[in-house]
Amino acid sequence: SSATPYYVRALRAAHGNGVALDVNCRHLHAHSKDLYQNLVRYPQEVVPIMDLVATEELARLRLEDAMELGTDGADQDAEPPRIQVRPYNLREVHDLRDLDPENIDQLVAVAGMVTRTSAIVPDLKQAHYRCIVCGGSVDVLIDRGRVDEPTKCARPGCGAKGAMELVHNRCVFTDKQVVRLQEAPSAIPEGETPHTSTLFAFDDLVDAVRPGDRVEVTGIFRAIPRRVHPRVRTVKALFRTYVDAIH
Repeated sequence: SSATPYYVRALRAAHGNGVALDVNCRHLHAHSKDLYQNLVRYPQEVVPIMDLVATEELARLRLEDAMELGTDGADQDAEPPRIQVRPYNLREVHDLRDLDPENIDQLVAVAGMVTRTSAIVPDLKQAHYRCIVCGGSVDVLIDRGRVDEPTKCARPGCGAKGAMELVHNRCVFTDKQVVRLQEAPSAIPEGETPHTSTLFAFDDLVDAVRPGDRVEVTGIFRAIPRRVHPRVRTVKALFRTYVDAIH
């Protein structure tokens, strides 16, 4: 009905179409300035909480629907699909040349023109390890791009150290694409070289843009140290920056 709140309708539509829930950050700011600031400053913590709240709200709505229809709700016992929240429309949009170290690990919005897109590659999302001694297995989620490899078997009575091996065909992968973004010609100061940045797109954001498209991207600005050599763990003091695209 017309009295149904906007985001309740959006949540139902996202679930029905199997897509993410888009959340306008200007609506969020109007509702709670503190929540908006926390989202911008700590997106790695706040966005997963928003995913969890949206999933719980979807489960509540499905239960209400079952009660209204007079069903026994048996099909509601199954865990609802996890809803992904994609915030967009931040109050401040940065030029690529204006991104500073203070923006690292924060939610940023950048505007520019796509110059290149890579082929789609698999990206590890959940690793599956198996003990070569007792056969026990464990799943490990990827946290901020790092795999917390188990050092010993967690099965009671085993506890073998250094016996966990990665089972590739039991791991969960997601689609990943590298996108190069360049400043729009209108934003480049006269006589200056255009700045570029690397974006990483995942899941349904893959193949969403083509070279030549002008876009506004919302994502987390990250920095990782450069390695002296790909096969050596030693890193340089120089960091490489990129944006993990969310919307």
